[in-house]
Amino acid sequence: MVFFVAFLLFTQLIANDENTSAKVEIALEQLGHKSYKVREQATKELIKLLNEDETVAKKLKKLTKHQDPEIRLRIKKVLEELVVGLEWMDPANEKLMKSGKSGKAVKLEFINKSKQAIKIYWIDWSGRRKPWRGKIEPGFTETCERSFESHVWLVTDTNDKGLGIYVLKNEDARLIFKGAPKKE
Repeated sequence: MVFFVAFLLFTQLIANDENTSAKVEIALEQLGHKSYKVREQATKELIKLLNEDETVAKKLKKLTKHQDPEIRLRIKKVLEELVVGLEWMDPANEKLMKSGKSGKAVKLEFINKSKQAIKIYWIDWSGRRKPWRGKIEPGFTETCERSFESHVWLVTDTNDKGLGIYVLKNEDARLIFKGAPKKE
């Protein structure tokens, strides 16, 4: 009964049109709940909020040293979902894209969390695709140890259909591919 009431309260509060900060506070409180289902729901809600508002990451990063090891672990899990150092662009714009010729050296990690194999291409200075390491199977990770700010990367399916273009910013980056974004 306690679980049901807590879960109901949690879902009602999240469903209300509250500001992001209040939603984060509610979800953080629920991370320490005794019910596994409530903790899992809170983790999912934080991941959703993280993808909607970049200020959530700053707040969560401050909590990575939380005194409760369970909460520390869950916050780490949420932060692993953060795609950093990249800007997504529609693959329909591929013909307009080309990598910049200079910039800060950065590392880029590709994580395939989708259900399909993907291929990665670097878009060179002339706007041409340059294959990079073949396929990345679902659940696998590959790392480009040295790329540069303003370099352009294309993710395709195994038939070379563009799924997303990503432009590196001036920091090490993690591209977590979960599937092609849905068109609105």
